[in-house]
Amino acid sequence: MRAGFLLSEVRIGLRRNLTMTFAVIVTTAISLSLLGIGLLSNSQVNAMKDYWYDKIEVSVYLCGSLSESPSCVGGVVSPEQRLGIKSDLEALPVVQSVFYESQSEAYTRFQERFKDSAIAQNVTADQLPESFRVKLKDPTQYAVVVSAFSGRPGVDIVQDLSQPNSLSFCDKLKGSKLFILANVLEHIPKKTHAEFLKKIYSKMKSKDGLIITVPYDYPYHADPIDNMYRPSPNELNQLLPLTWLEAEIVSAGSYKEEFKRMHVFKKIRKLLKPLWILQKPTKWLENHRLFYYFKQYQITIVFGIK
Repeated sequence: MRAGFLLSEVRIGLRRNLTMTFAVIVTTAISLSLLGIGLLSNSQVNAMKDYWYDKIEVSVYLCGSLSESPSCVGGVVSPEQRLGIKSDLEALPVVQSVFYESQSEAYTRFQERFKDSAIAQNVTADQLPESFRVKLKDPTQYAVVVSAFSGRPGVDIVQDLSQPNSLSFCDKLKGSKLFILANVLEHIPKKTHAEFLKKIYSKMKSKDGLIITVPYDYPYHADPIDNMYRPSPNELNQLLPLTWLEAEIVSAGSYKEEFKRMHVFKKIRKLLKPLWILQKPTKWLENHRLFYYFKQYQITIVFGIK
């Protein structure tokens, strides 16, 4: 009897204050959701930093028209050699994943990002070699990849830029050299920048050139890490004692251009993705790219000679 009376009173109260009851429920749900998203996002970012920052990437550059390595005497890498190299890389137990970038893809991406810069007009496709970038399960096992592929027909250079002798091949090159660090510094730990640049500087001779490009206003992009290094031209110029001939910030398109090229289902997925909180940290951070739908990506680019 008492239970029936209580339920009756509850129903009457809800009917009389339906709007207020609904508002309380919605407000409580939103508050709890925001709290959960905040706690999860914070833990995801911290976990992402701890996991990625110590990873090492090994680059396997393939023979091109300008290659001078003994393993490239047969000329440009053939399709059969390329396929075999990729298969053998993926078969190594120490390898976690393999990324391929063709010569044309490297050149197209370079031109798209720096189309407003005079430097882009002086870089040709044959100066940007095709390559495989290898992410290792255990960063200390880089020597396995180096020993397995160095000197192999079709392979020009195998290097892990974090190692002391990674630029030893520069000593064999003749004539003036142009070093190009195209979007490299944001993909290696900041604590290694000074030693890395010092290594490059030591290999430069008089009149050798250096081009450095890094994001200035650009969303997070793990490839395979992004340390969010976003320096100004002046900050880059202070890294090395070179004669800097050009330093500028250039526009490099926007997410709007990328979004328009997507099919309709991918567009819907991209728009709904930020609402899904149970996703990998790197994937969640990439949602920030949506903010660049109405604003331009910006890249810092500097050019100097020794």
